[in-house]
Amino acid sequence: RFSKALLDRRYCLRVCSRFTHWAVYIRCKKTVFLSFIFPGRAQNRCCSDDKPRERDRKRELVALAVVRAGVAYPADPAVCVEMAAKTLTVYPLHSAASALFWKSLADIKLETLRTATDPIVAVGRLAELSPAGSAARNGSAEGAAEADAAAAAYAAAGVELGYDAFRCGENQDVFRIPSTDIDEQSSSPFSNVDWVAVVRNAAAHLEQDRRGVPVVLWNANTLEEFRKADKNAMLARVGEALLETWRNANEAAGTPPSDALFTPGICVAFADLKDWQFYHWFAFPAVVPRTGALGLDGASERVNPNWAAIFVEVARSLRPGTRAFVADFQTSMGKESICSEDFSLEELSVKTSPVLSEMADAMLRDARGTSVLVYMNASQVDEAPLAPLRNILAAISSRGHSGVVQVVTMPVEPTHDSVANIKTFAVTLPEQPLTPDTAKTVGWEVGDDGKRPRPRVLNMAPVMDNRVLASSAAALNLSLMKWRLAPELDLERMRNTKCLLLGAGTLGCNVARGLLAWGVQRMTLVDQGRVSFSNPPRQSLFEYQDCTDGGRFKAERAAEKLREILPSVEAEGVVLSIPMPGHPASNVEATTKACSELAGLVESHDVIFLLTDSRESRWLPSLLASAYKKLCINAAMGFDTFLVMRHGVPAGDGESSCSAALGCYFCNDVVAPGDSSQDRSLDQQCTVTRPGLSGITS
Repeated sequence: RFSKALLDRRYCLRVCSRFTHWAVYIRCKKTVFLSFIFPGRAQNRCCSDDKPRERDRKRELVALAVVRAGVAYPADPAVCVEMAAKTLTVYPLHSAASALFWKSLADIKLETLRTATDPIVAVGRLAELSPAGSAARNGSAEGAAEADAAAAAYAAAGVELGYDAFRCGENQDVFRIPSTDIDEQSSSPFSNVDWVAVVRNAAAHLEQDRRGVPVVLWNANTLEEFRKADKNAMLARVGEALLETWRNANEAAGTPPSDALFTPGICVAFADLKDWQFYHWFAFPAVVPRTGALGLDGASERVNPNWAAIFVEVARSLRPGTRAFVADFQTSMGKESICSEDFSLEELSVKTSPVLSEMADAMLRDARGTSVLVYMNASQVDEAPLAPLRNILAAISSRGHSGVVQVVTMPVEPTHDSVANIKTFAVTLPEQPLTPDTAKTVGWEVGDDGKRPRPRVLNMAPVMDNRVLASSAAALNLSLMKWRLAPELDLERMRNTKCLLLGAGTLGCNVARGLLAWGVQRMTLVDQGRVSFSNPPRQSLFEYQDCTDGGRFKAERAAEKLREILPSVEAEGVVLSIPMPGHPASNVEATTKACSELAGLVESHDVIFLLTDSRESRWLPSLLASAYKKLCINAAMGFDTFLVMRHGVPAGDGESSCSAALGCYFCNDVVAPGDSSQDRSLDQQCTVTRPGLSGITS
């Protein structure tokens, strides 16, 4: 197939030298297919076929397939077909985490993890991967174009992770691995992860779907911690833990019946919550031989339709979480019978992967029997089954078995229509069982350049609404206080508290800004005055333009300014004259209406702030707050003194009677309040001479 492709000029040959190895690979446009590395000399800068010694070096090709950008790399055309037929090439898993996944991680970091670095568990789902080579087999230009499009499609596909990925606990909560279980000496947060417990905890998500993938994520507290983490040591420790889990799968009490143990994932991340940047590096660990590679014993062949139909029926009868099983059968035709035109079946038994000892023992064939490993291949690519197949073979090898394993690949959700596409090939296991000494773990994802493994960075800020960014940034400053300074701070209660500010002058503006800073999102400001030229220097929500043309109403302009500062705030301005004792009511109907409107405002809010510029204007609101059992906060200033007091309802007692209520601003008065501005000179009125004191009072 490679030779024909070269003749069709769809591929270009390129040879390069790196360090002390030659790398020969073939590219089809932007897709790299297969590569091998063989010994060479650093001083040699070319590798031409007319040099006998270079051809000799090509014959010494190391049977090691390098996986990069998700597909296998090609060898020199002279040995490509030969070596490709001897090495198992797989299609690795890729992460496909959505923006909502990272938003969920940000929420968990803020509200749950905080400064803790406990690993947490997420459950992803294998995306549907389309075969890229099927359309190109007809040799047409249309087929080649369709193949290129398919290659581009599945190059970006993989394990999908959404907003609910972390809600995999028993009660749809976040499953945390306690930090006390982390091996401090290994400096790896994945050292003591109990993968059986991980799969068992997420069983509801994994057992009902063959595409479920458990992912353990560790989020660093700082970018430096993320960068300094020993990624190779992390992956090695995960591989050792998986080998131990596979070896003891049938011995561990309560081992979950899920094949998700063969498709684990890990992620090292750092969430920059201020700039909405997420540094991350996914790995889908695969345990492979430390030297050499899993070899192929012959080319792949199509399975006899009769056998294929049997495998499909068996797969459909198993539990939904099954991804591989062993079909052990007796036949008079030997191990090649599933591909021959003749069909013979005397006895059939099926073993699934949780009982790994029986699954591995089934690989030992007798004279008249044969066993095949049937693998649900989500990639559906004939030349490259999905990477978890390597873990299944490694699990069998870890049980002490070697030799040849006959593998049958079929779709994840097989149907009778897929019978014609079921293929089989033989894989040679290493002679020595896979142990931590004879195996290594690979699986780190390549970077955004698609060339070599490296972390990635997702910057969500450019695609987010500026209003959302402003709101989240304001909430972040408060949420960070809960990490160490005030863990019991109830920000949600503050956010939903309705505040009524009576007075939109110097005190009103300062209190409104203070409430905004504390996360209060629902405010109503009441004032009847207009902005004058003396106001902007002392009242922070007004500007010079608000004073022209007679001045804008303070309440309306203050509410508008709050919305300009933080668009998410629900601020409303009400122009209302508060009825006051000592001030004659020239219009009884208007005064009655004002009283009714003020009573409605007090009743519909949770906290009342008395911030007016006269004593008598606070009298009626104090009565209403007591009558409606509302929390009332009064702030008043003298020349060089101020008074701030809370009255209305005792703390935590919203149903208290009026007799049990706290004392208020007027409790010690002997006479009713009167007109405090009558017969007063200018220097005795308002707050013109004490602007600095208002900030302290607020």
